[in-house]
Amino acid sequence: TLLRLVGGSTAPNLPLDGYDIWPALQTGGTASPRTEVPVNIAACGPDANGTDSIIRGPQAAIIVGDLKLIVLCFWRSSRNTHGAALFNLTADMAEEHDLAAERPDDVTRLVARLAYWETLSVPPYALQGIDRECGQGTPHGQPAAWYPWC
Repeated sequence: TLLRLVGGSTAPNLPLDGYDIWPALQTGGTASPRTEVPVNIAACGPDANGTDSIIRGPQAAIIVGDLKLIVLCFWRSSRNTHGAALFNLTADMAEEHDLAAERPDDVTRLVARLAYWETLSVPPYALQGIDRECGQGTPHGQPAAWYPWC
């Protein structure tokens, strides 16, 4: 979207997963071209090697079309879909009516999409050997960076 507005191009770069949503942002615009949004995929389970998530509860979710799938842990070998919840966001914005038992085929389809995105996810810094400890008012870590939560 921003590249289009400034007349830029992504041609010399790697393929991006972004979409130009400018037509959807304009008054009377079209629907967003994005039909799938991985909401969260946090490292969890034994493959997280002690890198605790700040999230308590479900660790992964994805929206595909009108449906949202929420699972407890979906990281590397811990792809646990037991207790997965499925919601139709158009009909149930408050996510009060779990459809997982009624629509197992949709659960399977969204799990497959979540699996795709999980394979693209990168490990937490701690699993890459990158220091994320807070410094004394100076950039630190490798690569050196400021952390706003310090």
